Amino acid sequence: MLEILALAYMTLAALRSTGFLRRNTALLREFGASTAWIPLVYLFPLGPAILLFLPMMIGLVPAAALALACYAPVLCLLPPARKRIEQSGTDRTRDLGEALGTVFITGAGGAVYVTARTGIVLLMGASATLG
Repeated sequence: MLEILALAYMTLAALRSTGFLRRNTALLREFGASTAWIPLVYLFPLGPAILLFLPMMIGLVPAAALALACYAPVLCLLPPARKRIEQSGTDRTRDLGEALGTVFITGAGGAVYVTARTGIVLLMGASATLG
């Protein structure tokens, strides 16, 4: 059930964020921020989907690594763009800076979700074999 809620949240967040960011690519380019990472936000919903379906086929740890890979590119490429927008110091970029912050928090939350869920499942399995 939690995976379905995470999948729904990540899907909505990815769609809203990329829509706003695509409308503001000119502003990102004006301040020298890269826009190459924006389509990678569409990978966010794949993280929970991978954890929902793939552990049965390839195992939990490989599925978790693949799910984390859905968030890693944006989490690595977004901070320089966010820094450029925050340093611009204009009111025009205020909403864009907030949107970039939302994308970063969503990606970080997705990575924490994958890590925590994987850890809990592994601990539950370890405690079942000990008990």
